Amino acid sequence: MRNTIAAVTLTAATISGCAFQNQQWHADCTVQAKDMVYEKDDDGALQRVKRVSTTCGAFDVKGSLAGNYNDWDTWNQLEAGKVYDIRTGGYRVGFFSSFPTVLEVRAK
Repeated sequence: MRNTIAAVTLTAATISGCAFQNQQWHADCTVQAKDMVYEKDDDGALQRVKRVSTTCGAFDVKGSLAGNYNDWDTWNQLEAGKVYDIRTGGYRVGFFSSFPTVLEVRAK
């Protein structure tokens, strides 16, 4: 039973964090805030997460094999109060504190 629970949890965490899934464009999103959030990873080490809050939802800005290799440039491009079309991948899963990942940004 314990192994089954562990397997289900691991599978859900892997699927929820995959930016290849659920890719979509969010149109006319106004950036409300940009935050650096510090979280512990699986090994207990602190990691910095760049999170952007918009009128379309909250998203993580991080590197992804699904297409965003310039996450710092993307992060710097976003400005509070400005409007963008934002392409994201992944899901928002509250239980795992996971957010969709920003893959591309287009200024309006």
